[in-house]
Amino acid sequence: MKIRFVFIVLMLVFFMLFTVSSTTAETDIGSVKRMLVAYLIDNYIQRCQSKCKLSDSRSKNLRKAAALAELKVEYLKANKNELIGQMLETEQSIKKYKVHYYLNARFFNYYKSKSNLQ
Repeated sequence: MKIRFVFIVLMLVFFMLFTVSSTTAETDIGSVKRMLVAYLIDNYIQRCQSKCKLSDSRSKNLRKAAALAELKVEYLKANKNELIGQMLETEQSIKKYKVHYYLNARFFNYYKSKSNLQ
């Protein structure tokens, strides 16, 4: 009888600890995803900033690419937290090329809608 009681108490403690640990693991995964997306956005901003250095180029196409990169940097810096939230909310894949595709799509949609208003 005593062994059965101890076993039941141990099982209850185990299940309580299991539910607590599973909820903390979910929040840890969420924060890791948020940090990873933030890192990928920062990496993309750095790539765009390096393209901005081409603004003094003799090539017209490179100057255009540099101007576009400057606009992307401004947009990404201003909307970084919002973009992270949207990506996590829609459960966007956290692969580098998919994040870059998503950021470009949001950037061009933003400026397309902005030009339609003017």
